[in-house]
Parts: sequence; C-alpha cells; structure tokens
Amino acid sequence: MIDQPLTSVPEWYVRAVAGFLGLTMRVLNRGQHYEWKLGDLLLEWWPSTGRTGINRLYTERRRVKTLRELRKWLVRKTTEYRRGRGLANWGIS
Repeated sequence: MIDQPLTSVPEWYVRAVAGFLGLTMRVLNRGQHYEWKLGDLLLEWWPSTGRTGINRLYTERRRVKTLRELRKWLVRKTTEYRRGRGLANWGIS
C-alpha cells in the first residue's frame, strides 16, 4: 500500500505523519490539496499530480506520488527548516 501509486489518500496516515512531525494540517478541495504548516514553513501537495510547493514556491521538479515518498519529503523539508537551510527556508522573510 505504501509504495503503490495513489488513487486515494488515506487521510489518517497523512495526519499521523504530520502529527509526528509537529505539523498542523489542512485538507482542501475534498482531498485534492494538502497544506502543512510549521512556524513560517508552508508545505503544499496535490495528490492527483504529485506536485509540491514550499512557501508558495513551486520550483521543485520532483513529483511525490506514493505515501512513502510523501513521508520522506515531509521529513526532509521539516528537518531542513529546523536546521535553517535548504529549500524549506526560501521565501521566509
């Protein structure tokens, strides 16, 4: 399940990962858009296309298409933010 391409996102799993990382989560458009917030950091994800955004910047070419990739992406970006470097700190004034 965790490595299969997403047809529907189990919201309980995404909420569990977000809670573990200390992120607040919003689900928009009936599950078509996810937002996570931690301080000044805003992470966005669209499950249907796999597109990601960081602080309203959509420069990453990587597509997140499985739950495993989503978990890794969230962990990596929150870690970068907490360490004060990486793409997670772009656009923060």
